[in-house]
Amino acid sequence: MKKITKATFKAFVKKHREELCVRGSRSSDGGFAKAKPSTLDQPRHTRGITGVWLVGGGRDFFAKYEDDLYTGISVGNCCGCFIVAIRK
Repeated sequence: MKKITKATFKAFVKKHREELCVRGSRSSDGGFAKAKPSTLDQPRHTRGITGVWLVGGGRDFFAKYEDDLYTGISVGNCCGCFIVAIRK
């Protein structure tokens, strides 16, 4: 299995921007929601998506995510964790 890196994450987000869903560690219902544009002026950290926050400096940890309905990438760092995914 290919290692998931920040470059893999960025490519996945760019390729699937229109169909991307996000699930954060602070989701009230624990489910995925359609990705919304971020209102923060931090594109390097948010990739322009609400619920996404990368800290950089090798402190983001990436893993493959897959369940019955979604496939994507799980990200963890000192700010929490989130998943970006698309429906299968």
